[in-house]
Amino acid sequence: MMPLNDLTAAKKTLRARALQTRMALSTDDWAEACARIQDCFLDLFETADFPRIHLYSAMLLRNEIDTETLAIRLLRAGKEIAVPVMSFESRTLTHFLVDEGTRWATNRWGVSEPLNGIPVNPDTFGLIVVPMVAADVHCNRLGYGKGYYDNFLENTTALKVGLCMECCIFEQIPCEPHDVRLNHVITENRFLSATV
Repeated sequence: MMPLNDLTAAKKTLRARALQTRMALSTDDWAEACARIQDCFLDLFETADFPRIHLYSAMLLRNEIDTETLAIRLLRAGKEIAVPVMSFESRTLTHFLVDEGTRWATNRWGVSEPLNGIPVNPDTFGLIVVPMVAADVHCNRLGYGKGYYDNFLENTTALKVGLCMECCIFEQIPCEPHDVRLNHVITENRFLSATV
């Protein structure tokens, strides 16, 4: 097994490579991939029995998969949608229900956060849609290295689904003990499921 320092360094290198690849996408290629990923997600989950869903707010300046369309469609399908607010001091997330009348503010990372959402217990989520930089074919996730979602995901039994560009899917991502594997990852080309 790779020493922890080497694992951390390997993840940092892979993260930089994936971000560079994603940022090199043209606006049209990014938009087309987002639309295909959104369509696949909605085909699978718009009518599924998950009444309360966690969605991340996308860092569009880093070409994350946009979730605004998902939020609108899921709200109109009768789902309750919660989004996170980040605490930069504790590196934790709190969660707030939002609707089409929610007011938003942008945090220091360019992420939209609700100003007038209703606080909600994350134990009530049936489905969590997770942001990422990259993933592997076994649904291991590479995040941004800050630990917000690792802390959140390790304490939930909800179905965990990641949205990722195909160009950021690798055969294997180095994993540390605290990393939480996702149940599924959706790209513009395929639907991946975790292997045991």
